Amino acid sequence: MWMAVALVVVAGVVLVPLLLLYPFLPDLRQWHRVRQVYNARFGAFVLWFAYEPNVVLTRPEDIKQLLTDNDLNYTRDNSSFALFNRFIGQSIINANGEEWRRQHRILYKAFSPDKLVGFRSTFANRGERLAHSLLELSQAEGSVKLGHWLGKMTLSVIIETAFGNTLRPDEQDLMAQEFIYMTNEFTNFAHQIPVLRHVLTDTQRLETGFERLYGLVDQAVARRRSGEQDDGQIKLIDLILEANGEEDDRSRLDDAAMRDNLLLLLAAGTETTATTLGWLLYELAVNPKVFRPARFAPGGEVEQNPFQYFPFGKGRRYCLGKYFAIAELQVVVSHLLRRLDMEYLGDRATMRVVYKPPVLHASDDLPMRFFARRTSRRGSKLVEAV
Repeated sequence: MWMAVALVVVAGVVLVPLLLLYPFLPDLRQWHRVRQVYNARFGAFVLWFAYEPNVVLTRPEDIKQLLTDNDLNYTRDNSSFALFNRFIGQSIINANGEEWRRQHRILYKAFSPDKLVGFRSTFANRGERLAHSLLELSQAEGSVKLGHWLGKMTLSVIIETAFGNTLRPDEQDLMAQEFIYMTNEFTNFAHQIPVLRHVLTDTQRLETGFERLYGLVDQAVARRRSGEQDDGQIKLIDLILEANGEEDDRSRLDDAAMRDNLLLLLAAGTETTATTLGWLLYELAVNPKVFRPARFAPGGEVEQNPFQYFPFGKGRRYCLGKYFAIAELQVVVSHLLRRLDMEYLGDRATMRVVYKPPVLHASDDLPMRFFARRTSRRGSKLVEAV
């Protein structure tokens, strides 16, 4: 009985607005054109997610004012992407005011560039293994869904560098499994609307996922603090615990904030890096001339126009994982380019760029074929650039 009632409610929520809007649908299909007009006239447009409007700024001078000149007048709004914001909980992304300053002080020390050098060997190892896997799969199956494999690689990198042997191999596998489940749910539209959330999503499975992830991270923190599993290799969990221990009792992260910031590492360091790698390899496969590394050199276009391209944000709230991500990308890409040539097998005319929060994906997951390089790229401009 309750299921029938729920279906009627869902049908009403979804179908009634569509029926009311049906006479206007031909005009609504022009929303993109309207957005372009507003963008050209005002340097901004509104992007709706569920029932919430998001104002997107496009003029560099407006972006600068928002992120640096006038940033203290704005706070972080965590109402959009309800499930994602629950996942990262009390972490620095959701913090404001004095709480943000406290967390930033601790995490800034943990992620300073000089402390990240030791992770380059992990990046190199994963880059070599990825090159081998892509070549082997291409030879066996003829093509590779690149997005899938890059996501697996970046997730394994962040779990290894964050926790290492603090978690057993089976526990690392469980963490990866639950995180993948969560990321698939992040983009489930039903989570944004309470009445749909309890009807169209498996809330019990979701709670099980949270319990497992919380348990694994809390266990890792307890083990590292006790020295139960310490092989002498420094991991991100050690750097954060060390920086936290340098604070007085009132300023330290509590256990919930510690856990949520460690979970944030998974969310911030997987899809972002994977999609960057995917788009880079795609562009090199279809149009190698598009790669102009001089743009990123000192005095280049990016430095001259800092508010036109800023993948790690700007101002006080820039991404603290910036140097970690850059190092990972440099090392992995250099290994792939030295070992492999590549060919894009999809249809460029029909492939679309789709937004799956928090990044832009290719609609076809970038089908590629990889070949062993006949000559070394050592010394080539592409390898030198990365």
